[in-house]
Amino acid sequence: MALVLTLKQGEDFYVDRDQYFLREIVSEGKVRIARARDGAAFDVDDRQKTQVDDGVFLQIGDHMTSKACRLMIQAPRQLLIVTGAKKRNPPPSVKPRP
Repeated sequence: MALVLTLKQGEDFYVDRDQYFLREIVSEGKVRIARARDGAAFDVDDRQKTQVDDGVFLQIGDHMTSKACRLMIQAPRQLLIVTGAKKRNPPPSVKPRP
């Protein structure tokens, strides 16, 4: 089962320790996601899953607009997936991973 995040252009998310961000909304049904670690860019669309790392796949969901998209993230259960805002400002009850 995939996790779905709604992202605006420039917003980021983490899959475990890797930071990704929505670099560009290219067209309806297509976005470009960048990985901070190495600058790799991935074209992600609504037709098929795009592999961005071992066991990590991205795909665009429904309800995409010119300013935001719904991104489906599929990853192994042991990998933490979190928005950049939550990573930088975790709730008091959550201890960050080392």
